[in-house]
Amino acid sequence: MSPCSYHEIKCTIGSIDCDKITATSIITTTTGFEPGLCDDIDYLILDDPNRNINSGDGSTNYDSCDNVYNDGPNYDWKGHSWYRMQMPAGTKIPEFPIEPHHCGTNSPGWLNGTHPLFEGDLVNETVCFNYSDNLCLWSSPIQIKHCGNFFLYHLEETPVCELRYCSE
Repeated sequence: MSPCSYHEIKCTIGSIDCDKITATSIITTTTGFEPGLCDDIDYLILDDPNRNINSGDGSTNYDSCDNVYNDGPNYDWKGHSWYRMQMPAGTKIPEFPIEPHHCGTNSPGWLNGTHPLFEGDLVNETVCFNYSDNLCLWSSPIQIKHCGNFFLYHLEETPVCELRYCSE
């Protein structure tokens, strides 16, 4: 229902006569709406489908990496910043090691820790990058903010190329 309800020919918003509102009128209302937990954070989107843990066959070499100096494909990475993971990539960084040659890279990144449990919480964690027989050959510190229906990640450039943050 519109905030204006028409009674015969009159328009009202609550007890205010809409017909008497001028361009300089200001109407404020209290609706009980609280801003989102992460509305104050500017963030970018990671949504490349190749970033998903199911992308890759485990044997083919890939040259994508989350580093602005990357010479290969770099579809959604824009440098260190806050990021939100969205479909078709997935919605969060996995909390378990991913086999090499998945996620569009040779060394997939996984969360060596846990996501915050409660809305509004912010935690410091580490992403490990798996290569060969070493589950954490490289690592990168990150921050994770629980935003209610999604997580935000403060991600740094990967230490070297052919490393990428994965999503599930």
